[in-house]
Amino acid sequence: MPPEITDYCDIVDPDIDPILIAMAVTGERAKLAWGYWVKTLNIARRTMGREKAEQIFRDCCSALYGEMKSEECQKPGAKLNIKLQIAYSLQRSPQRVQPPPLDCVA
Repeated sequence: MPPEITDYCDIVDPDIDPILIAMAVTGERAKLAWGYWVKTLNIARRTMGREKAEQIFRDCCSALYGEMKSEECQKPGAKLNIKLQIAYSLQRSPQRVQPPPLDCVA
């Protein structure tokens, strides 16, 4: 059963299976969607190690969660697939967008 995601800390919780987190974040329950995630995650675990592969997976879910909270997100499952493909090809987590510093005017 996918967990209830109420904040970013729920996504990075190491006690929750990454696939269940992806299901909760995207709302996808179809076997086609989570089957792809399982396959992708297992390949990444073999090539880069379990810990790094799962961290990248969680970071992709976290980035998607941020996008969904800030704007309407169409097809979140497909967006996660793209994020995973890019992140695993680069073997690093997606870069988080940092807001530019504000110039204080006196």
